[in-house]
Amino acid sequence: AFFSSNGVNHSVTMCENRLRTQEAFNQTLKHEMIHAVDYCKRGMDFADCNMLACSEIRAATHAECENFPAFLDFNFGPKFSCVSSTAKRATTAGHCKEEGEECVDRMMEKCFHDSVPFADDRGHTHP
Repeated sequence: AFFSSNGVNHSVTMCENRLRTQEAFNQTLKHEMIHAVDYCKRGMDFADCNMLACSEIRAATHAECENFPAFLDFNFGPKFSCVSSTAKRATTAGHCKEEGEECVDRMMEKCFHDSVPFADDRGHTHP
């Protein structure tokens, strides 16, 4: 699955041959929609490896790793580790092969706690 944009038209492509369950589909769609929000609404430039790393951190936090306990939101524990490893794998899969892991390490503190669009920048949740 992937999010793409030509600057005017935006899309999420889901590959049914890789998504074997409804849960996998839902998790993957949520992951890609976070990228869409980051690009379309927040103006993140995914050509910038730091911004790509941040979006991958956010997507992993709210999709693949969302059910891991957050241990009071401190920057350690199973959720933090899951997010870090998932984001590093995704960030280094594309054009950020060389610096991707360093970018994830640099952006973790800022982006791990970012819950937009599920909550605004002050932590207020949206219905």
